[in-house]
Amino acid sequence: MGSIILERIRKQADALSEAEKFELADHLLQGAHGMTAENDQLWRKEVRNRVQAIDNGSEKMMPWQQFETEFNHLETRSSQQ
Repeated sequence: MGSIILERIRKQADALSEAEKFELADHLLQGAHGMTAENDQLWRKEVRNRVQAIDNGSEKMMPWQQFETEFNHLETRSSQQ
């Protein structure tokens, strides 16, 4: 139940190539989340730094289930305070 304009945009989006759809989705998500070019660069730098830290051994990864358990424990503790 969208507006007429939204319906037109959906139809036009359906006609895009897969690559164009990804580009459009990226554009829309960045706008919806307030992502700016500066924020994007900062996140890319952060990701590079984290990967580098893992690669050089200064940071270690943990299995998802261990992280989830520890995170839930911290969340429970903070909600009880």
